[in-house]
Amino acid sequence: MDSEAEHVLMLVDSCFAGSLNSELSVLLEELCAKRRALKTLAVITSGDFEQEPRRGEFTRLLRLALDKARDESAGFTAPHLSFEDWEKLLNTVGDENPGLLRALWVWPGSRRDEPSLCLPNPHYQPQEQVVEASRQSVALSASALEQYWLARASGRTDDDGPGWYFSGR
Repeated sequence: MDSEAEHVLMLVDSCFAGSLNSELSVLLEELCAKRRALKTLAVITSGDFEQEPRRGEFTRLLRLALDKARDESAGFTAPHLSFEDWEKLLNTVGDENPGLLRALWVWPGSRRDEPSLCLPNPHYQPQEQVVEASRQSVALSASALEQYWLARASGRTDDDGPGWYFSGR
């Protein structure tokens, strides 16, 4: 936590990992206020004080959450997930699999919705940019423009028309 890294996600998979909460509070007191205020640091454990997770259980929880993030219906479109998104995914997977352990957020107390470089979105597909950044929100994508001009060049008046192709001059 006191390294110079700006983006840190610690996943602790150990028996009685919840006890890390008390140890971490001592460490956090030693950190400077600027470091504690970073929105890109988080610690998640594989259970609470009394829990002894089975071997591979936390890994399975993480894999199921990643699989859910890959699903198009999850609705994640940004290049990176936020800690808030990641918590929702972990909780959803935990709800869907009652026998599976629940991840415990040790720090920070409140999740942030700022994207974290520690959590790349597995479903994200970068799109080719046609215009400069200031106009991207109102511009068509490269594939939409290609379809538009292909339809017009073939003589179709709409996307369902049979079209005709030019011959000669």
